[in-house]
Amino acid sequence: MKKQIFSFLKFIFLVLFFQSSFVFAATNTWDFNNPGDYTLSNTNSFDFYTSSIELKQNTLTHQGRINNATIYNGAYDIVVDGDYAYMTSFLGDRVTILDISNPTAPVFVSQILNNGGTIRLDGAAGIVKDGNYLYVASNVSDALQIIDVTNPASPLAVGQVLNTTTTRLNGARGIYKVGDYVYIASNVDDSLTVINVNNPNTPTYTGKYYVANGNLNGARDVKVVGNYAYVATYDRDSLAVIDISNPVNPTFVTELRQTTRLNGAHHVEISGNYAYVSAYLNASVMVIDISNPLTPVEVTNITGGNYSLTNPRDLIVDGNKLFITSYGNDAVNVVDITDPTTPVYITKILHNAAAQLLDGANGIFKVGNYLYISSYISDALEIIRFDYDATNPFVVSNNGIYFEEDITSISHILTPTTTGDITYQISNNNGTTWYYFNGTSWVTTTGGVANSNSISVINTNLSSLNTLFGGVGVFRFKAFFVSNGQEQVGIDSLSLQTSSNQFIFGFNGRYYIGTAGSPFVESNLRLIRNDTSINFNWGTGIPHPNLPADGFTARWTGKITTDITGTHTFRTNSDDGVRLYINGTLVINGWVDQAPTYRTGTFSLTAGNYYDIVLEYYENGGGAVMQFDWMRPGDTAYSFVSGDYIINNTSYTTPSDISLSNNTVFHLDGVGTSVGDFTSIDLNPGKTFTYSLISGIGSEDNSSFYITGNTLYLNEIADSFSQDVYSIRVRTDDGEGGLYEKVFSMFVVNLSTLNPGFCSSYYNGVLAPPFSPSLLLYKTSTNSVNFNWGTLSPDSSVPADYFTSSYEGYIQTSTTGIHTFRTNSDDGVRLYIDGNLIIDNWTNHGPTYDYGNYTLTAGTSYNIRLEFYENTGRALIQLDWLRPGDTVYSNITQSNVGHVGNCVTTDNIAPVFTYSTPVIDSALIPGKDLNITLNYNDGIDGTGIDLSTGNFSLFRWNGTSWGSDISPTYLSSSSINSLNSNFSLVGLPYGRYNYIFTIDDNNGNTGTISKIFYMDEPSFNVSTSNYNSNVGTTYGIDEIIITVRTVGAAYNLELLKDSNLIDSRGNIIINWDGNTGVGYDNSPYSGPKKDITTNPVVATRASLINTAGELNIYTHRLKIKSLVGEEQAAGNYTMNISFRTIFNY
Repeated sequence: MKKQIFSFLKFIFLVLFFQSSFVFAATNTWDFNNPGDYTLSNTNSFDFYTSSIELKQNTLTHQGRINNATIYNGAYDIVVDGDYAYMTSFLGDRVTILDISNPTAPVFVSQILNNGGTIRLDGAAGIVKDGNYLYVASNVSDALQIIDVTNPASPLAVGQVLNTTTTRLNGARGIYKVGDYVYIASNVDDSLTVINVNNPNTPTYTGKYYVANGNLNGARDVKVVGNYAYVATYDRDSLAVIDISNPVNPTFVTELRQTTRLNGAHHVEISGNYAYVSAYLNASVMVIDISNPLTPVEVTNITGGNYSLTNPRDLIVDGNKLFITSYGNDAVNVVDITDPTTPVYITKILHNAAAQLLDGANGIFKVGNYLYISSYISDALEIIRFDYDATNPFVVSNNGIYFEEDITSISHILTPTTTGDITYQISNNNGTTWYYFNGTSWVTTTGGVANSNSISVINTNLSSLNTLFGGVGVFRFKAFFVSNGQEQVGIDSLSLQTSSNQFIFGFNGRYYIGTAGSPFVESNLRLIRNDTSINFNWGTGIPHPNLPADGFTARWTGKITTDITGTHTFRTNSDDGVRLYINGTLVINGWVDQAPTYRTGTFSLTAGNYYDIVLEYYENGGGAVMQFDWMRPGDTAYSFVSGDYIINNTSYTTPSDISLSNNTVFHLDGVGTSVGDFTSIDLNPGKTFTYSLISGIGSEDNSSFYITGNTLYLNEIADSFSQDVYSIRVRTDDGEGGLYEKVFSMFVVNLSTLNPGFCSSYYNGVLAPPFSPSLLLYKTSTNSVNFNWGTLSPDSSVPADYFTSSYEGYIQTSTTGIHTFRTNSDDGVRLYIDGNLIIDNWTNHGPTYDYGNYTLTAGTSYNIRLEFYENTGRALIQLDWLRPGDTVYSNITQSNVGHVGNCVTTDNIAPVFTYSTPVIDSALIPGKDLNITLNYNDGIDGTGIDLSTGNFSLFRWNGTSWGSDISPTYLSSSSINSLNSNFSLVGLPYGRYNYIFTIDDNNGNTGTISKIFYMDEPSFNVSTSNYNSNVGTTYGIDEIIITVRTVGAAYNLELLKDSNLIDSRGNIIINWDGNTGVGYDNSPYSGPKKDITTNPVVATRASLINTAGELNIYTHRLKIKSLVGEEQAAGNYTMNISFRTIFNY
């Protein structure tokens, strides 16, 4: 707009500038005294109870060595099991066995040498161990040599496979074993060979992938995960992916080739979704994303900086640490790979002639805190200890909690990876004075871990602590962490039991079936749980299996505190109704059906005091949203009210599961036979449960049993020929409104009809309950329990870390007397015989032997159950026994154990969707185009995906219904694959959309995903009304009208600084929506004003999606007063006013 000022020819240009950005970038926020219309929404919270404490220093220290230029000549690769290390010598043509029970002084035990005939160990290279056998790839002998090390003092060569034009083992070097197969990478034949070693005495050739000078040119190393082998190729500079789902005919899939960053690819290690490949000729290690084996992607490279990585060789991953040997630098490097995309250097250790001889550091193996290094040039085994410095323990304090009763106990829950020690100091005056128990009485501390106590010491001496503190105060706890050789500790929760209540951090949430008019009827209570914060967007889904998607209510209660005194602003965002009470005062009232709506209210809080808080909510129909945050005095943004500021003292959970100690009875067992005991799974300790048989689905055989206390008894004679499986339905009641029901199958065992071997079941996760049926991943029968998976997984359906497994059946012996059972495990293990726990080492640990005795009678069957969990790193579980008269341990095999039923997982699980875009429901998408990615798998023990059944449809809300499928109009491209599908939508107008995708597995189970999203076309329009301007000391007034249209995006409106004023004499006084407050300061104006030195945010609007998919229209008015002084009468003057809006999605 160009205006002419009469008489003085002054020109004012109003340049209206529109900028849209999808990155939130607020600069300054100005208070226009209109908080109901303009809000900022940022979150900032700190939660001690889910944080990790990590020590700063990690150290590598030399422990012991053994070296000999003849015996260990060209020490190449190494594997450790129990008290023994097994090392190949490339130039010494042998395998040596060493006793490492004392890491400071390893001792030679025995060796087995190449003889060119029955023993082929010329150029002994890669080595793996499984059970009592070693498998060695001999590079010069061009062979696989198998060695029986049942007696480490007398190793015995057994089976071997030699090189032929069929086997293609010329230059055999890398080796890996999974199940019954050994995989060998040969660098001369450029091949991957598969050998069946089910019988180690007579291994047989199975298949190979071989192309001379082809995709495996210079194959050096191999690792196997699921159906794929990953091969490092030295001469081709690549990581090759081979499909081994059919071991008879391995096929090339793809490769990641990089002639610089993978130059001389030497070794490969797999951990989770990432491969780590050492590039021998590039002094680096490449990190590769293999989450989709069909398209490996380079992520980053580990090189330079503090690393010593000249000629990197072997690698091993343990937890979140990567260990790398350097042949050229004579070094071992340690890398933190907690985030594999950004590896972090930790430490390294170099050759030291007076200590560690690491010349030509080559092979590496890790057990517990010890690294075992084979040094090729030093001809040595070096043992290095990797520690975490515990001399200065990390300390963290919590915010404190208020009590009105004596403390009766305290407890903490640690993360699964925790193995260090945590101790505490206690204060009851908000941290002014700290106390610990010195063995006689509670005294004030002088600081440090030496003046702190374990939880057991605190609990033992609580009586005198309560006397000291008088049972009243704000109790704070200072936590100390001592590493104990470990890396980090996470405190999931810290709970305190008082004489009448248990105080929990967070809200007590009680969920009901109900309506706005009848919201909280106790008989309709369906769920009680602890919610650390209230930030729920359930969409059209259900909030919990106990609740419907519509027609439910919730009430959250607790006590709220603050660390800042003053007026606090509370805010809710709900769909539908909401009410907030603080100390009985109604602060927010929106008890109506509504789309997601923000409401605010204020209440004055005093720091350190606690106030009763009640938040009530109901969901009628459609989408469901409930979010609760606050803004304390001095805060510039809202943050969710978290467990740091909320406690509750009511029971906070309902039972989540029921377990039964035994679900089998024997043929002809009579009335009154005890079957097993029920246990309820509930996060709230101290509850008492009652059990009853209840009618419903699965209750058809309830009359055949009865319950007394928590024990299930037979109510008839069991006859396997008339009925071998019963079904009963059981309810547990916690007496506080918490109920849970479960159907159990009861089996009648007839020993003459058992299936051979153990029934093996694998479950997801290691947290309680560890063997929940809902977590079952894979089930199969197995002849014996003899598994050493290393860092790999037991099955493609089971993760490599964080899983549990059980092995169950009925065992018989031919010898009466005391039987000694032995397990070798990494990590936790438990063994039960007839329900009696005889081995219990349920801890994180490296490979460890545990023993237990039990008296068995010949010909009698006993229930046996072995339980195992894998945390991180290597996974190992083995079970054997020593019967009366035996001199060596032997595996318990199918000749002595059998199980009931078929023990297989049936594929009645539909395909499971693991990822979808948009990631969140009801997402708001800017623009007209959208790429939808769907990842899925076939669930438990799947039969595969039927690609022909994939169907994608798209619907747009027309105001009353979804109408017909419009995907043909907007679908630009699509692809449907076995693991994912992709759909590209182009040219979508703004509106509300719903896509539905269905796909079947090969067993006819249909998986469905449906997602609602919104497309936005934000617009920004500027117009003006009447303009008037005068000269001298009066003001001309112009009004600018800004109109913003969006389906629901949050946005900031910014006024950009005027850069063209002359001598700051042209002045702008802004009146924004009736609130004067920003402008250039100049006489004669004397109202509120501010020099504009940055771009002020003059208005902010929070996201509010129009659920009909229509455009929200917002109007803002800006009034400008301009003054031209008499001294500026001559010439032309311009003034630019610019605006921009920043949309936040």
